[in-house]
Amino acid sequence: MTHSTRVTSTELVREVAQRLRVTPEQASQYVQAVCETLRNFLQQGSVVELGDLLSLAVSGGAELREDESGGFSAYAPSSRGIAAKPIGALKSDLDRSCRASIYYISRGDGHFTELLSDHFGRRGWQLIHTRNGMEVQTRMERNPPVALIFESHAEGWGELLRELKCDPMTNWVPAVGIFPAEAKDAPASGLVIRPDDVIYEPFDFADFIRKAASGLAERVGAPRRDAFELEMTLSGGIKDRKDAKETLEEVLFRCGLPERFNTDLGAAFAEALDNAYRHGHKNVDCCLIEARLILDPDGATDSGSVVN
Repeated sequence: MTHSTRVTSTELVREVAQRLRVTPEQASQYVQAVCETLRNFLQQGSVVELGDLLSLAVSGGAELREDESGGFSAYAPSSRGIAAKPIGALKSDLDRSCRASIYYISRGDGHFTELLSDHFGRRGWQLIHTRNGMEVQTRMERNPPVALIFESHAEGWGELLRELKCDPMTNWVPAVGIFPAEAKDAPASGLVIRPDDVIYEPFDFADFIRKAASGLAERVGAPRRDAFELEMTLSGGIKDRKDAKETLEEVLFRCGLPERFNTDLGAAFAEALDNAYRHGHKNVDCCLIEARLILDPDGATDSGSVVN
């Protein structure tokens, strides 16, 4: 099974802007300059090696030598193909990562881990077990996840979920959280980025597979969505609403949207949260606010609702 997505130039610019911490306009200039330079080298017949990544060369044609005119040598392609070969670390990583990786985070390594590994292994996927979210963050750049399963008592899952869901490049990765039964009615403590699915203990493994793993199977290997969705749960406190607005600003920056659009959408999102907070406090002492931001090619929407 292969898992492939089409990365556009816009997405590439967003990723460069995020990594270099520059504006999308600056990142676009960097990417364009690199592309122009590569094109010039390839047109000259050069073989371009990009670190531990790719070896690029014009394919087809034959070398022309003009010794009588001063030793001139050029490469005249009969076709305009470009041959790209993975080299170095990329080749090694591709050889090792032939199977899609599903990360499972828990403090222990017991029978449940073995059951998950066996279930996914028989379907051509590999289960990578870690004991905390920080370990996943250090590994996922070289071995990116196609799905995430975590237990709520493990450390660092909140930070990991925030990193995955706030990044346009990984927002599509489905996440399933396993929580104790008492967490179902517990109030939110601070800002929480919600997983795609939640399963409460106790549960039967077969039920878990039907509810969670089958859902993962539908999404793993599917093309990445063009739409971007982020769902948050927060209490009615001012600090939580401020954290939610800052999270939104981080997401918009990573998406590479124009600054004016960032400002307008940020104001609309903050107003939606305030309205939900005010309406929820008319008749109750406290409430939970669920906030959802959806970005898609046709536009952007935001909403705030109250769960009493």
